[in-house]
Amino acid sequence: MSGVTSETRLAALAAAATGLQRTASAAAALEVVARAAGADAAVVWPGSAGTVDAVSWEGAAPERPAARVPFGEVEDWSDADGRRWRVAGLPGGGALALAGGPDEPELLTALAALLEPALAVASASALVQRALLPEALPRLPSIELAAHYAAGSAGGGGDWYDAFELPDGRLGLAVGDTMGRGVGAAARMGQVRAALRAYALEGHPPAEVLRLLDAFVRTFDEAAFTTCAYVRYDPESRRLSAATAGHVPPLVLEADGTGAYLDLDPGVPLGAGTMRQGFSVDHVSGLAVDATVVLLTDGVLGAGVDDGLARVRAAAAGAAGGGAEAVATAVAAVAAPGAADDVALVAMRARSQSPTSEDGTRSLDVELPPSVHAARVARARVLAALADWGHGGSDDAGGPGAFEAVDAVVLLTDELVTNAVLHAQSALRLQLQGRRDVLRVSVTDESPRLPAPRHQEPMAEGGRGLRLVELLASRWGVDPLPLGKRIWFEVDLAAG
Repeated sequence: MSGVTSETRLAALAAAATGLQRTASAAAALEVVARAAGADAAVVWPGSAGTVDAVSWEGAAPERPAARVPFGEVEDWSDADGRRWRVAGLPGGGALALAGGPDEPELLTALAALLEPALAVASASALVQRALLPEALPRLPSIELAAHYAAGSAGGGGDWYDAFELPDGRLGLAVGDTMGRGVGAAARMGQVRAALRAYALEGHPPAEVLRLLDAFVRTFDEAAFTTCAYVRYDPESRRLSAATAGHVPPLVLEADGTGAYLDLDPGVPLGAGTMRQGFSVDHVSGLAVDATVVLLTDGVLGAGVDDGLARVRAAAAGAAGGGAEAVATAVAAVAAPGAADDVALVAMRARSQSPTSEDGTRSLDVELPPSVHAARVARARVLAALADWGHGGSDDAGGPGAFEAVDAVVLLTDELVTNAVLHAQSALRLQLQGRRDVLRVSVTDESPRLPAPRHQEPMAEGGRGLRLVELLASRWGVDPLPLGKRIWFEVDLAAG
């Protein structure tokens, strides 16, 4: 397009303006401009357009010209290979370079002016998308988490993931794909993710969460079909419940890499079909120690779904021994480089509840909030840890005495945590240590007030905590601390 007529110029600008209205990424916007200009290759270096990095089309990757080209000016430039480029300044200080394109400065300047707003929109979309994803993953003593998100080359869409601790100590995991691209899709995605978390925090099981979420999606002014998978994991029982709405089922891997996708009916997308169609019923299964669960969006799979599912399973199996982060990295790598669709995934590894020291002592250390749910969370953590240590029932190696000791430990832990929440009203620290013949529990709070057992009236509702400790514990005590106190007790496993 070296010689440009007025008709050719208008046609190129019209093609660029029309095409840019449908783009949602910097790469797509650059391709529209390059094709409208008839260029062989193109590169853009954004200036004030923001966070979008240098983008190339048709594999072009020359170094940026050293001299800044002002907007309204066009300069010739040759790269290291001697290829000739025409470089036009962008309004915000960046530059657009075209190889094999038009020589006319007016057309290049007009194309640069059209391109920069599209780059700004792409940058805003990416910023909104990332801002609406979780800032951090929850940290739980028996759970290892990792996540990955990458926007597709067609622009940030509505793919998302979430991970959050529920008030009762369970963990919620979700991934989804909301229809559309750009800022609008990112905003709808944020609404859907926030609504799912709100329904989950109310305590609903996965299938009910999706039913409520479907009703919410139907309130949108425009169609926002969303596929979604939501799972809830209970570290106390190691039970996983899951449901999907038109989405890829979760993948469950054993520690040795063997595993499969959960066998459940995928259901229909949120906002599609009729309210009576519903979604998959809750699928409940147990997880072994060091098992890994992976939730992902279909951007990982590529065009061939069955082949993509097989490649994801193989990649995850090969990394299963490395933990959640290794699995997430391996699964993310299955997606083709430069794929058009977004990629979102979250991986969870159900670890052993507690480490073992060199002398054989096993320990659990948990921070608890001063809330009504603290005692329930404490019971869950203690029961799961003791089950890991082989103290789960009267048929264990410890015999009936060990089983009764476990009951005492759980009951007394509940009492001490409840008392701390009621009276200390501060953050709590629960520690459990287990040796071959004794279990030790301590609860630390920030209140300097030292407790003392008192006579218990038959109909009194409170005051029984330390009386129970006196009756059931083998030993107990209170340690004053510079910032609070620590109440502890020990139960001998042979004391049955």
